[in-house]
Amino acid sequence: MLVNSLAHLGFHSIREVGMMTRSEYELRMEVYQLQELDAEEKIAKMAFYNQLAQSTTGGKNPKAKYDKFDKLFNRQEQEYKIRKFFGDEYAIVGADGSKSPDLFAKRMEEFKRLKKAGKIDKNAWKKVVNKGGG
Repeated sequence: MLVNSLAHLGFHSIREVGMMTRSEYELRMEVYQLQELDAEEKIAKMAFYNQLAQSTTGGKNPKAKYDKFDKLFNRQEQEYKIRKFFGDEYAIVGADGSKSPDLFAKRMEEFKRLKKAGKIDKNAWKKVVNKGGG
């Protein structure tokens, strides 16, 4: 936490870092990673346009190696990985294109199906608490 804060988050003293809460640190790190993703996307766009101008495949009928930018750089997939790491699945599209409300609906349907089949133990949490596990 200390090294990342000093190296990447703009802090200049240990005292400043010490005053930050864990949740604030995680939020700042998520923002930092999203900013880095923006920079990577800009670099990838420059590479893509450069490749369009220079890089081709084929002899007589040359074609661009990447015909679509998403084949070179998939922003949505990269952002999903960052947000998933920080637990922000509530407002993003999954790597497979599914939206979180769809995912929630699928999980609810599966829960209802398992509950109806008697495979959900509504008192499982009590057993854990009574054993001293929680």
